[in-house]
Amino acid sequence: MSSGIYNYLMDRRDQHEDVYEAHIFAQCIAHNAKEPAGSLSEAMGLTQTKFRMLINRYFARILDDKPIDRCIKVHLNLCTGQNFSCRCDSDLAELPKNARTEEMNDLKQLLLDHCSSFGEHVDWITSMIATGCLRDNHLWQDLGLGCREELNQLLARYFPILFNKNTGNMKWKKFLYKQLCELGDVSVCLAPSCQVCIDYDLCFGPEEATDRSRSVTAMR
Repeated sequence: MSSGIYNYLMDRRDQHEDVYEAHIFAQCIAHNAKEPAGSLSEAMGLTQTKFRMLINRYFARILDDKPIDRCIKVHLNLCTGQNFSCRCDSDLAELPKNARTEEMNDLKQLLLDHCSSFGEHVDWITSMIATGCLRDNHLWQDLGLGCREELNQLLARYFPILFNKNTGNMKWKKFLYKQLCELGDVSVCLAPSCQVCIDYDLCFGPEEATDRSRSVTAMR
């Protein structure tokens, strides 16, 4: 991923923390820091307290020269040479939280039930993924990742059972919602099988877009 904010965060990351985790969080923060409406914490599905914990754990150095009353999105953009007009208090930021809280909680619980490790960082990742599922693009795009393969790596690392269950390479948002349907013993699909469904390409088509990927292996 080529982003001034991403590079700024990674240059100032805590060297004692896992570089892969910092890489994932930096991409998501950089992606959402460009959105005028809504706070960064809401965009990542986190409370303000959890978001501050994330920053303090992985990127505390970015706070060294931040005025206490300056919005962190404004700070990140200013530090990378970009003018930015923030609308953190926009009513638009409240809609996903109020209207789709139950849906997001169901998605998060599905992920937590299948995670291979535990810790506050996993809680933050599940919140990011669940929130990303509520948006309109491919999941990897809504998380700010470089390509679908980066999302595959993320899911295989933290949710291997779910990752291995997606044997047909279904689009990840479709797959996760399908898992919720199965848990609730309901189905929104009318076709007897995916292979004969007229909407097959909507679930299994390519997830291509401009590749913004940054090699994860290069960081190891």
